[in-house]
Amino acid sequence: MDIQFYDDEKPATGFYINAASNYILDTVTNPQVGSTSGEWSVMDLARGGYTGFDYVNRLNESDFNETYLSNLYAYIESKAGVLSTTKSTEYSRVTLALSALNEQANPVGDTGLSIVDHLNTSFAFSKKQGINGPIWELIALNTKDYNFSNETGEGDWNTKGKMLDFILNAEIEGGGWSLFGAADPDITGMALQALAPYYNHLSKYEETGATVTYKEFMTKIDRAVQKLATMQGENGGYTAWGNTNAESTAQVIVALTALGQDPTATQLSLPTLGTHVAFNDGVGTQDGVTTTNTIEAILSFYAAGSGQAVNSAGFRHVTTGYDGGGGSGVGVNAMATDQVLYALIAYDRYQKGENTLYDMTDAQSTYTAKSYTVTYVFKDGTTKQVSYAPYAAVDLLDTAAAWETAAKTSYASTETLAMPEKNITLYEK
Repeated sequence: MDIQFYDDEKPATGFYINAASNYILDTVTNPQVGSTSGEWSVMDLARGGYTGFDYVNRLNESDFNETYLSNLYAYIESKAGVLSTTKSTEYSRVTLALSALNEQANPVGDTGLSIVDHLNTSFAFSKKQGINGPIWELIALNTKDYNFSNETGEGDWNTKGKMLDFILNAEIEGGGWSLFGAADPDITGMALQALAPYYNHLSKYEETGATVTYKEFMTKIDRAVQKLATMQGENGGYTAWGNTNAESTAQVIVALTALGQDPTATQLSLPTLGTHVAFNDGVGTQDGVTTTNTIEAILSFYAAGSGQAVNSAGFRHVTTGYDGGGGSGVGVNAMATDQVLYALIAYDRYQKGENTLYDMTDAQSTYTAKSYTVTYVFKDGTTKQVSYAPYAAVDLLDTAAAWETAAKTSYASTETLAMPEKNITLYEK
């Protein structure tokens, strides 16, 4: 990276969160309704706002959120309120963005569309995509504790209980889920994200009317976590379609943090099964980079230099092997960037005791960047202070040839420093 770190410390995950957020602001200049350059990017920037990192200043100075909402309202009008007749995930994805922005999905502005009411009307519509539909409907509904008005379940009316039963009964023998065939990390991770709000919450689960017993529900979750542990590669990453990739690893990280499990731990707790399972117990090398856990593995997809500044860059889909065609994977990739960013936000939230990624009851309309101070101490005893948000790119004062920390780590005045999440002092060398 063409940027230095205080006392040559290993870059914190916050640096990567800020860099990927800056990359989205670099590249998504007109956020629209869609699976790329759309709701995921909007959700990412909003869900990371609590960090107060440097990108928050840039987001506040932009019209990014307002542009998305304007485009969304126009899109809904152009579609006469029907986002899709085959994919309930279209409605769920929009709900995620609205919840992250602290906006209502029921109704959506003055468009006349009430997403929750619409999803309530048909269970058949929910499962047209297999378990993918119920998974994302449950995730979306639980962002703001949305409840269906009709929970009787009579006829084709949709309910949370019906969707939970559908997912739980689709479990692959031995644990985990997939759209078809053997269990895979992506769908298993997503299913766990949908089930997580009910994990260790008996009354909340029973309120849904699900017919699968709570004990079996808890057992299926533990089996899935155990399955994810066995799927893990030696480098801590995850493979799908023959390649270790960023997105599969991201879904596992989000799932574990949603369940209160540490994705850097060396074992995962399986309380219903009465045991633990080994995790992150290997050391592996992928494309020349050696890593030991899921977080290290996902950071290896970082595409340094892909943004417009030294603290701006996205992530790759893969680092080697088949990339999906056209160089879209081994170069910086929009979908990989979105998913890695929200996985890192999920991990940061876990570490800081914040709400989980999809528990958006803490969402705010705006956030304020934090500020820390660089104190320059000159040889004559005079000082100068300059304030920056965390992970801002600091161009060091050129009034001295070099600067050093109390630990004697030195920087030339021509270098750029990533502002850490603390006040620091630099001494004229």
